Amino acid sequence: MATTPRSTVPAMPIDTSSTSPDTAQNAAAVSVRPDRRRNHRVLVLLAAAALLVAMPWMMPGSYGLFVVTQVGIYFLAAMGLNLLAGYGGQMSLGHGALMAVAAYAVAITTVDYGWSFWLALPFALVITAGVGALMALPAFRLSNWYFALVSLAFANMLGSVLTEWRALTHGFAGIVGIQAPSLFGTQLGPAQMYWLVLMLCVGSFIVVRNLVHSRFGRALQGLRDHTVAVQGVGASPVRLKMLAFLISAVLAGLAGAFWAVQKTVVTPDDFPPDLSIFLLLVIVLGGLGRLGGPLLGTAVFFVVPELLAALQNWRLMVYGVALLLLMLFAPGGLAVGVGNLRQRFFPTPPLTEADVDAGTASPPSVIGSR
Repeated sequence: MATTPRSTVPAMPIDTSSTSPDTAQNAAAVSVRPDRRRNHRVLVLLAAAALLVAMPWMMPGSYGLFVVTQVGIYFLAAMGLNLLAGYGGQMSLGHGALMAVAAYAVAITTVDYGWSFWLALPFALVITAGVGALMALPAFRLSNWYFALVSLAFANMLGSVLTEWRALTHGFAGIVGIQAPSLFGTQLGPAQMYWLVLMLCVGSFIVVRNLVHSRFGRALQGLRDHTVAVQGVGASPVRLKMLAFLISAVLAGLAGAFWAVQKTVVTPDDFPPDLSIFLLLVIVLGGLGRLGGPLLGTAVFFVVPELLAALQNWRLMVYGVALLLLMLFAPGGLAVGVGNLRQRFFPTPPLTEADVDAGTASPPSVIGSR
């Protein structure tokens, strides 16, 4: 049986010379704007880095440097909680208890058993990760807010353990005499401790940022928004939740370990349930699910009451009023509010003809890059 030959249509060449000038100008504008924003970001980051590194010379006394170091320690714990709650959707009210586990692990091993801090630190992180894995088990069967209540109950239970297990934790008296870490035989002073915490904060932030933009981070955010869709593409919700809990617990353990050596004494009163609520308030008010949210929230809601010592007894009221104001005027948190204010008062300047001419030579790969 004869078959009819299939007709072919010759490919028509595309005339690129007929592209309108407006289209070329828009393409150039799109390619230039990411470059200009990237340059602005680099300048801001360099200025912030110089300011942070020079902080020990800018502080008039040791107390100011102590407060700034404590901000960095809180930022570590809040960053881990933001990964878990902001990107994973698992609300936890037990991160203060995880900090207590690491702090007591470092205190017991260094003071009672004479370990070096650099040996006690990984031990404390392993213990904290194990406790975080135990906390994660109810999350596989409970919804977010029910799990938050379970984690709060765990924090209260741990407070009782720290008080009653006197043979290990020394009860209400706590553990006194925790020494600062030593490097090459020299004990770190306040400035060196600040720089060490600063390096940990920067390194942890880079790791968390890469995780958020990785396949794991996208799957974690999908688990928060559409659990069924994540299961449909073959991802395991159990594995995602467990890994998020472990990473969050390790960051809380880092914060607890440096809390212990920063304050040189740990007691059960240092880790009340209010600490877990404070960490949750920090990430919610700073911007839940925003990379800069924990830093803004920690800086505002820890530094301001510390500077205004007269408001120490009114701290919870200050937090409540701030929460109400932010929910009214910046529902997305401080990170979103700061971004909106920056765009309102410092908008992106319009492109000039020189920018457009320079943008025509930029490679197409720049378009859409961050």
